[in-house]
This record gives sequence, structure tokens and C-alpha cells, in this order.
Amino acid sequence: MAWLQNTFEMTDCGDLTGMDGPGLGSDLLQYTISGAHGGADLCPGGIGYNIVYNVTEIINFAQGEFVMLGGLFAVFFVGTLHLPLVISFSLRVATAGVFGFAMERFVIRNARSTSVMSLIIITLAVSIMLKGTAMLWWGKDPYSLPAFSPGGPLLLGGAAIQRQALWVLAVSMLVVFCLTVFFRRSIYGKAMLACATIRAPARNERNSRASNGALLLCPERGNWCCRGSGHYPDFSHGI
Repeated sequence: MAWLQNTFEMTDCGDLTGMDGPGLGSDLLQYTISGAHGGADLCPGGIGYNIVYNVTEIINFAQGEFVMLGGLFAVFFVGTLHLPLVISFSLRVATAGVFGFAMERFVIRNARSTSVMSLIIITLAVSIMLKGTAMLWWGKDPYSLPAFSPGGPLLLGGAAIQRQALWVLAVSMLVVFCLTVFFRRSIYGKAMLACATIRAPARNERNSRASNGALLLCPERGNWCCRGSGHYPDFSHGI
């Protein structure tokens, strides 16, 4: 509530009582833009949580640490290696992806036969390890990066829009668009949708007819295998 207290301290009470329509509208527009900016900052991480949980029923506690690693590696590429900002941005995405791939390949994949709770504890352990390693390497001080587009804020209807906020909104919308194409057009995306869609009916069938087995669709060495009920879904026309 500190920001609300500071707002009232900077605003004269007489101005509040005599506030006209345009002033109130500009304040609402400013709050809306700030909220959209903050939501776009958290959007990719929230999508990652949602995808992992819907497909695997695992809560990946290391999701936020991968976001942290991306930012810290961007600081390393820009501040230490003095690379251009655009190249550093691409490299930090690739580096965080390599860490995520290594976690799946060498940790999660080897423990996939264990219970869901065990996998969740593993992600928590990875989160603690990444956080501690980053603290030892980069320290506890905050870091900052230069904005993609230098210059002052843009004014729209009395509201100020930071130039970096436009980049954040644009990149978040691009991520959502690419994921939509991935889930609708690629075979792996359709398979992930199938895992999330069939999981509940498969669980009900397993509980009602345990002797017949549960429906399990899984990618295995590039081929689709369907075990248990004997049904083979056709994903040629989508889900």
C-alpha cells in the first residue's frame, strides 16, 4: 500500500474534490497501461507454468529461476562481454533454453517413472540450486539493462508510456502468437494438447476399469504409442 500512500501525498486534496472528467480518465488510462505492462512482464512465465501443469500435472518450481537466469545472462553478455543488446537478448533466450533442456534431459527424464510428488520435489531442488548458484556468481545486488529504444516516455491521452513497455507488450504478444501456431500446427503441439485433454478421461477410465488399463498417449522415439484401451486417436485434423 506504499504506492497508494505516496499517491495521496503527491496529490492535493483540493484537486481530488474538484477532479474533472479528463483528469480522472487520464489516471485510469495510466493505471491500465501500467497494469498491462506488469501483466506482460509475467505473461511468459505464467504460460510456462500453465503448459507444464496441464500436460504433466507437475508444478515446476524452477520456472521463475529460468526467467532469472535469462536476465542475469543478459547482464553478463552486455556488461561483461560488451555484446550488442539485440544479440545479448537472443543469446540469453538460447542459454535459458539450454538450461531447461538439460533439466528435462538429465533430471526429469531419468525420474519420470516416479510419482508426481517426487517430480515436484525435484523441481523445487533445482530451483534452490539455481537460485543459490546465481547468488554466488552474481551476488545479491540488483542489475539493470539499457532500454531497447532510448528516449523519454510517450504521452497518450495524458498518460505516460515507457518505450520499453511497448517492447514488453510486443514480445509477449509474439510469444502468444507463436505458441498458438505451435499448438495448432505442429505434431508436438497437438500431442501436448492431447495429453492435457485426454488426461481427465483417462484417469476416470483407469479408476472405473483398472483391469483394462488407462489411455496413455506418449511420444516415444518419434512414434505415437497408445497403450491400455486400444484406441488410437487421429490428430491429422487437429484436436
